[in-house]
Amino acid sequence: MTLPPERDQLFISYSHVDRGWVERLQTMIRPLVRSEALRLWDDSQIPAGAKWKVEIEKALASAKVALLLVSDNFLASEFVTNKELPPLLRAAEEEGLCILWVCLGPCFYEATPIHEYQAVLPPGEPLEALSPVQQKAALKTIAGAISDALRSEVAAAQVPPAPVSPAQVQT
Repeated sequence: MTLPPERDQLFISYSHVDRGWVERLQTMIRPLVRSEALRLWDDSQIPAGAKWKVEIEKALASAKVALLLVSDNFLASEFVTNKELPPLLRAAEEEGLCILWVCLGPCFYEATPIHEYQAVLPPGEPLEALSPVQQKAALKTIAGAISDALRSEVAAAQVPPAPVSPAQVQT
C-alpha cells in the first residue's frame, strides 16, 4: 500500500485566458515561496513530453492550499469544472485542504460550489475593476491570505496534545 503524497504545495487553478494574473501573483508571492519553503504549482511547470493529465492529478493530490482565480472563463472551462474542482473540493471537505478564491471579473460564481467558501477579496470588487495600484494591493492581500493559511495549518500541526489530568485517566 502506498502512502498518499504529502500536501505541501500551493496549487493555482485558473483559465489559460487569465494567465497574466498567475504571473503577476507569482511575482507578488515570490518572497513567500522563498521564506516559507512553499512549493508553488501551476500547469506551466509541466515538462515537455510529460503526460499533462497525470501531472495535474499529482499536483492536485499534493495541494495544501488551492488558489482559484475565478472568472467567466474559469467557470466556463469543462476541464476546471470536471477535473480540477471536484478533487480540490473533496480534499477540502475530507483532508483539510484550504480553498482560497479570488474573483477576477464579473462572473456567475454563485451558481457553483465555490460560493460556499469565503473569498479572499470581496467578489463584488473584482481585480479587473481595480486601478493598477489597487490591483497590487489586492495581490499583496492574496499573498497574506496564502501565508495565513499555511501558518494556521503549521500551527495546528505543532500544537501539543492537552495534558491529561489524573481524573481523565481510566484504569
